[in-house]
Amino acid sequence: MFNNVYKWRYLTIIFVVIAGYLFLYYSYSSLEGHTLCLFKRLTSIPCPACGSTRATVFLLHADFRGAFYMNPIAIITNAFIFIGLFWLLIDVLLSKRSFFCFLRKNWPIWLKIMTFTLIVINWCWSIYKFVLV
Repeated sequence: MFNNVYKWRYLTIIFVVIAGYLFLYYSYSSLEGHTLCLFKRLTSIPCPACGSTRATVFLLHADFRGAFYMNPIAIITNAFIFIGLFWLLIDVLLSKRSFFCFLRKNWPIWLKIMTFTLIVINWCWSIYKFVLV
């Protein structure tokens, strides 16, 4: 059942994600040189997601090469986020809950292993870049 509570939750998610992207697009330069990554602060080693925010900013400014260099998986992640936003909007318009049903799906083990492997490779890339700098 899709009622007004779900509709407002979905619209809130859409609004927050779009607001986050707008903030990154217009205000990211004010955050340069600062990290919120607890893992990197504690270990001085980049976390598996390091560079995702900078890659997203590059994507928002249509710099695909810069985004790929910063964090290749961020390109995939942002693509899924944009698809998810449109999917949520369609669910609101059609009064469905298909997006979250899709997320709760029991994914095959090979897909989980492949995803984990890509994350590890991406992490190695981040550490490699960190060592070079």
